[in-house]
Amino acid sequence: MAKSPNIQEVIVGLDVGRSGVKVAFNFMNEVKCHFIPSVVMPAKTISFDTNKKQTADNTVVVDGREYFVGETAIEQGANITVGLNDNWLNGIEHKALLLRSKRLLNSYGINPKLIVAGLPVQTFESHAEQLFEQVSEIFACNVQPVPQPWGVFQDYLLNDEGSLKKSSISATREKFAVIDVGHYTTDILLMSNLNWIQESSGSTVGMSKAVSELKNRLSAMGISATAIECQSIIRDKQIKEYGKWRDVSDVVEASIPATVDVVVQETRNLLETQARTIDHILVAGGGASCVIDKFKAMWPQTSCIDDPRYSVVRGMRKYGVACALNDKSLVA
Repeated sequence: MAKSPNIQEVIVGLDVGRSGVKVAFNFMNEVKCHFIPSVVMPAKTISFDTNKKQTADNTVVVDGREYFVGETAIEQGANITVGLNDNWLNGIEHKALLLRSKRLLNSYGINPKLIVAGLPVQTFESHAEQLFEQVSEIFACNVQPVPQPWGVFQDYLLNDEGSLKKSSISATREKFAVIDVGHYTTDILLMSNLNWIQESSGSTVGMSKAVSELKNRLSAMGISATAIECQSIIRDKQIKEYGKWRDVSDVVEASIPATVDVVVQETRNLLETQARTIDHILVAGGGASCVIDKFKAMWPQTSCIDDPRYSVVRGMRKYGVACALNDKSLVA
């Protein structure tokens, strides 16, 4: 008789975002999160390849053609992340990133039985079936699509074993809003007594708008920086020039407000009528630090979730574990 799999080791959270793929999985009793830059370009011959293993790991085949993915794509000349449109599941990039994610998991000996994968709120209804088909085709396992901010909510409620945290027992009867500030979209989710309030959930612009603004401002200063480099500059507030780091906090801070103002206004449009009755407003995503002060000043029950960049994917994995504990057939 085949040995039943360890539920903890065969469930994966997968967030194929426009800035990067985040993957959460359990390896040797520890939950790990990995990041793969969402950069894809046609592969080319490298005449003197000094890192053949990395190149091989980052080369995938889609529809009979080879592509570089992630760090190799960046190092070999790609200068922009992929998928800055609602229909990117139709292109090769999404499949290429899924294949790279599968190879990463396989390198740890992880062969998923259940993958929880996310989509922006605004495209969830229209693209969930397509996401299911792509992920299940490549990984040959069960797939559960969810709206991305659902992962943040589950990260807050559940521990790594898929059980309710002691501090969260009463929270299941409360009202929550989640604001997930990503690269392409900011996604808003409203939950009341574990029920999704769809009319107060939606999506607006993400931090890619601020990245474009920073790129333009640096260009006006005579500094040519790629969109990928600008993503790092926004996080670190410094730029490398001729072997030295230069502080550009003032330029970064000037590039962000226009995007933040749109995020705040669109979120208010969705949540304002409910805000007084919401118990907890959770802010997550790679852009959380850019908006948290604005939302705290407006709504005092706002807090930033721990490790906001990986909250979505951690929560997706936790949710998958909770589902499998209730239905073992998901990982059979």
